[in-house]
Amino acid sequence: ITNGKWYTLSGGAERFVVCPAHFAGYFQAWGRVKFLEFMGALGNEEPCLCSLNPSAGCYRQFMQKLHEAGQVGVWSRYADNVRRYAAIPQCAREEQVTNRRWYGWLDCLIRHDCVEAITERDEDRSQGAGENSNAALIEGIIKKMVVHNELIQESWMCCMYSPWMRQKFLEAAIKNDPTSLLAVSHQRHAVYANTVPHIKLLRVQQEAQMMSAVTAGMCSLIYQGADGIQSLAGFNDRNLHGNSQAGWYDTKNGAMGGGGGGGQMRNEMNDGLAAVRDAGPWMMIFHLTAEWERWE
Repeated sequence: ITNGKWYTLSGGAERFVVCPAHFAGYFQAWGRVKFLEFMGALGNEEPCLCSLNPSAGCYRQFMQKLHEAGQVGVWSRYADNVRRYAAIPQCAREEQVTNRRWYGWLDCLIRHDCVEAITERDEDRSQGAGENSNAALIEGIIKKMVVHNELIQESWMCCMYSPWMRQKFLEAAIKNDPTSLLAVSHQRHAVYANTVPHIKLLRVQQEAQMMSAVTAGMCSLIYQGADGIQSLAGFNDRNLHGNSQAGWYDTKNGAMGGGGGGGQMRNEMNDGLAAVRDAGPWMMIFHLTAEWERWE
């Protein structure tokens, strides 16, 4: 939305904005108006995305917390979560990103929101458990990190977005020793290098084959239409055009487009679709994906 009117949490919340439509649907309709305040226009011409839009980064998390706050009748469950996460860029999961801030170790870098998610989850689990709680253990392992909110220009992937790796992190926190976590992370990086780039390459190749086949099919229809017009108008040189593979047609457009199952463009479309349907690349994608998911 450009030049829109916006709402935010009462008292403010950095980078959390709600458009009038979602304000009316989620807050006004449910009697929660007092929890938000009108902030007007943002004062710039740049488009802004509502924080409750389904394509927003923390949409699912914020909606779950909004539902939870409504169920238990404690608004702070939602407001505290929004203030904690709204200003933090969302983790890119297995995608490598540049120019981001990181925590952790060089073999196991962790995005800011994943650190917050781990500590918040175990704070909730261990509330009132004292010094031996998981929250206290996690605080101890965090102090052993060699990277603390450092801006790194190089391309890196977060290692802590998956439940499996978060469990390994908790095990390291219980031992108060990151050695085993770093060993698992190092091996996980090796598996990533042998699987995910190949999966992406195969998918790009399959998509390119499909787009090429679709383009050839569209060109075939265009050439067929031109052939029909040219034949009806009698604009041909009375020679046959084509070859034994594409077939023989009255015009060059007919030879390119085909019509009865032949034609250069139609043959290219059929070849492209046959390549897309080939089980080999899909089985390789399935195999590599399964191997990566074991470590994800």
